[in-house]
Amino acid sequence: MVTCKEIDLNSQEMDPSGYYVLIQVSFETRRIGVRIMTPGHLDIEDFWGKQCQDLYHAILNDSRSTIWFQDLTHIAYLGKELKKAEIALATGGSYYQE
Repeated sequence: MVTCKEIDLNSQEMDPSGYYVLIQVSFETRRIGVRIMTPGHLDIEDFWGKQCQDLYHAILNDSRSTIWFQDLTHIAYLGKELKKAEIALATGGSYYQE
């Protein structure tokens, strides 16, 4: 058994690539949006979908994903946030990206 230590979310480091994601929930269209942002804060791609696994696969199957995600914890973060967004969409609750 592996005992995991708690981490401070405020001490998380960005992906070494400098790319990051902005996630939003549109209750009007019933979809989740993911915007890929450059290190210079320019948006380069938007992905929209209704289920987190569809978005996750579309993003990671994009030929540029190895540039955007160089740290596995960034990929895990994306999956966690997408599931939170999907739950908010299903329940009508609010979504806050950590």
